[in-house]
Amino acid sequence: VLDTGKPSAPREVIDGAPDNPRFFVTTKTPLRDSQGRIDGLVAISRDVTDFRRRSIEVEKLNAALEARVAERTAQLTNANEELEAFASSVSHDLRAPLRSIDGLAAVLLEDSGDRLNEEGRGYIARIRGAAARMAGLIEDLLRLSRVSRAELKIEKVDLSVLANGIVTDLR
Repeated sequence: VLDTGKPSAPREVIDGAPDNPRFFVTTKTPLRDSQGRIDGLVAISRDVTDFRRRSIEVEKLNAALEARVAERTAQLTNANEELEAFASSVSHDLRAPLRSIDGLAAVLLEDSGDRLNEEGRGYIARIRGAAARMAGLIEDLLRLSRVSRAELKIEKVDLSVLANGIVTDLR
């Protein structure tokens, strides 16, 4: 400051024992006489120890939080993988009996359909329709289990069409 005649940029100064440091921000400005010559300097220091210690504590908390987020992410990834394996296993186990139900209903209709009244044929049609819907649900379950690996796809959905379909299914 004495050489350049310009104020210094704020600087952090550490003072005190290594196990209990004090932190100061210090700025120095030249002091001029009536002719503009530098004949001293003024130093202003602010004790920022509490602020610095809090900053260090926040950094430690952030590091701990990042570690917890990484741990939770790993747990979530593991849970998603287990869910996908479970859904795949369950869907495989459900498909075989479902195919049997649908196949037997089709055979019953083919072999004995002419001996059934309209109500009996309606029951078989409902059994086959329910089997087809269940097959669709199993596929949906598989797709849901894989959603964590897929990229998010945003699209418009006509909720009226969706609601009308649900009403039709319930009827």
